[in-house]
Amino acid sequence: MPGRIRLAVIALALPWLTPRAAAQTVGSLDAAVSRIGYNGIPGVTAYSLSPTFQLFRNNGSLLANGVFSGFTGGRWTLQGISIGSIFVPRNSDVQVELGGTLAGSVDDDGNKSAEALGQTRLHFASAGRGLWVGGGLGRGYDGTSWQTIGLLEAAAWARLGDVTAVLSTSPNWVGSDLSFLDTQATARWVHGPIELSAYGGIRRWFKPEGADGTEWGGATLAVWLTRNLAIVGAGGSFPDDFAQGFPGGAYVSLSVRIANRRPPAPSGVAVQEYRLLRPLARPVVPSFKVTTMTAPARLVRVHAPHAMSVELAGDFTDWEPVALRRGDDDEWSAVIVIPKGTHRVNLRVDGGPWGVPPGIPALNDDFGGVVGVLVIE
Repeated sequence: MPGRIRLAVIALALPWLTPRAAAQTVGSLDAAVSRIGYNGIPGVTAYSLSPTFQLFRNNGSLLANGVFSGFTGGRWTLQGISIGSIFVPRNSDVQVELGGTLAGSVDDDGNKSAEALGQTRLHFASAGRGLWVGGGLGRGYDGTSWQTIGLLEAAAWARLGDVTAVLSTSPNWVGSDLSFLDTQATARWVHGPIELSAYGGIRRWFKPEGADGTEWGGATLAVWLTRNLAIVGAGGSFPDDFAQGFPGGAYVSLSVRIANRRPPAPSGVAVQEYRLLRPLARPVVPSFKVTTMTAPARLVRVHAPHAMSVELAGDFTDWEPVALRRGDDDEWSAVIVIPKGTHRVNLRVDGGPWGVPPGIPALNDDFGGVVGVLVIE
């Protein structure tokens, strides 16, 4: 499962890792201001409203969340996610969890994304600790095409005093071209009116072979002033979501939360509340690097195993293809004049379709495709 949704699923599971409370229904509304940056794109300020509904029962749980965000410059996004689980049998140390996730988004440019995932887990629990294993299968739409998504998962949890910690590892695949391993840790500390949640993760790639790994992490602090009012601060980074085509980035936010009651667990969706909906293109090569020699001359290096030819084109070449030269260890390079500023660029391998280099954001072009955004400082 893509990292942004798995974080919400793990957070939603936290009530089941603590002593069972009476059934609860919780509704809340967050009003937030945030600052977000996306892989080299200049940061933007967002103002958002986020209603959340949570239902906790002895044998199941449900979370539904929506976020409307307005950005400086007049842009807006609307996102929603719903996650539900049923546990059988009740009140047992060994349980089967049957769950599902629906998510979607739309923005002012008409870009859309969607995801539907079914998941099964087998839980083993004892006093203060436990583990689960499981898997999921579904479909994701990244704004251009539908693709099959799937995962396997293993996780362990432990409760030490006021702290509940979860460690999980999960191989994922998106379509036939992308597969990776995500390893994540989350922890929640509750003491009186204070709730502190933290997360961190590492991504390592199977396909494309040799692609650079990714790390992310962050924290959320909620202080309940009354049983109905909290101040929430959050900050950190989040990984790329290839199933829905969202780029990774970093954020900091401050919000006011109004609720009918204090929930037994955080909503778990803070990390995915603030995103610009732009397509995240699949990388055509494992790595892409640009370094300055003597400005404006830049050394462009591409790692492309088994390639016979590699070409680059951008606004700085007047969209004329420039052939890179092959060196040692499947590295291709060329010295190209690239002025300072923000540029559009694409790559192709062996005369195939043009694609976006890895590690940079992607934007819709004027012809129904995508193009990479390269920032030279």
